[in-house]
Amino acid sequence: MHIAAVIVYALLAALGAAALGHGVDALAVPTILAGVAGATVALATHLNRGTRPVRTGALTIAAILVAAGIALAPANTDRPFVIIVDVVIAALLTAFTLLATTNRQQP
Repeated sequence: MHIAAVIVYALLAALGAAALGHGVDALAVPTILAGVAGATVALATHLNRGTRPVRTGALTIAAILVAAGIALAPANTDRPFVIIVDVVIAALLTAFTLLATTNRQQP
């Protein structure tokens, strides 16, 4: 299941990279950040290596993602929409990070 998450997040990052330079940088940059962070979390969880630093990094990137979205949002009527989308992407990254890196006790 973690490998599927790595693939999905890598595709998200690729989608953001493809959108760069097409006038949607306010959505592209946060999408790249979320894709790279999510893929890193999924890979670290799959390998069961260093999830605590990865978790901290991904949560920090989620905050940076929102700041980048606000800074890059256009100054027209699309600004609230772009900011809301970036906040939702950050919230989904945060939820995935917290759920994927939670230590579960085996019965």
